[in-house]
Amino acid sequence: WHPNKKEINFKTSSKNNIEKFSDTKDSEISKIQSIKAIALIRAYRIRGHLIANLDPLGMMERKYIHELHPNDHGFKKEDYGKKIFLGSYMDVGYASINEILSKLRKIYCSTIGVEYMHIADPTEKIWFRNRMEKEENQLKFTDIGKKRILNKIIQSEGFEKFLAKKYVGTKRFGLDGAESLIPALEQIIKRGGQLGVKEIKIGMPHRGRLNVLANVLQKSYKRIFNEFAGQFSNTPEETAGDVKYHLGASSNREFDGNSVHISLTDNPSHLEAVDPVVLGQTRAKQFFHKDTKRNKVIPILIHGDAAF
Repeated sequence: WHPNKKEINFKTSSKNNIEKFSDTKDSEISKIQSIKAIALIRAYRIRGHLIANLDPLGMMERKYIHELHPNDHGFKKEDYGKKIFLGSYMDVGYASINEILSKLRKIYCSTIGVEYMHIADPTEKIWFRNRMEKEENQLKFTDIGKKRILNKIIQSEGFEKFLAKKYVGTKRFGLDGAESLIPALEQIIKRGGQLGVKEIKIGMPHRGRLNVLANVLQKSYKRIFNEFAGQFSNTPEETAGDVKYHLGASSNREFDGNSVHISLTDNPSHLEAVDPVVLGQTRAKQFFHKDTKRNKVIPILIHGDAAF
């Protein structure tokens, strides 16, 4: 017996249909895996900061967030090593769940947390994402840059230690534990000057204000120590009877030949009340300087204890 042509065609057709069905089924599974992996990545972008390692003493228990666990997205242990197609998403092409988790935890759950997915402006959102993901949340400094940062931290820490010893029990709202604010502000001012910023308005609470006055606005130590001793200068701002950690100041700083005018706005006891004032001052300065692109005069708002 020999199969006729119709039987051969039927068998070949059936085989092709089975292979197509198998390919279609595999393709559907692959698509579903990709969608679930993208949902996992999005979850880390939104909530990864909640388990960031922000406690240097290791005393705080890091929460278990269900959305950040692959099981919550339908992955099983045996799926962790399988490659999943992600295309241009995170610029990885294909990656396994283990590789995705390793990358995401390094970016969003290490010693720097970032919460940005709530931002309405897509351009701003992409800016944050690129800064976090392309460099994997790793800052790279030159040796000279590291030394300058260290020098600023030593200055700010030394300032706080001196005040603590010299004026024991005097209210000062120190920057203890957050000294990195000083080199951070310095870098913002320096980079701002390089990008054409001419003036910066700063609003901040009591915490760290004296340190910012001394080490960023370069208010003389002598004037600050005189204020601790109750000796104020004859300027109207400093004879108003207000406490020293409410006072503001202004100065001109020069970096790489670029001059930037910095002013720290006086602050009331209601810590966050200064924020809208600084924004209003900035908007007024932009108007009078005809800064229609809003890139010559910029505000910096620093939240303190009251924000938490």
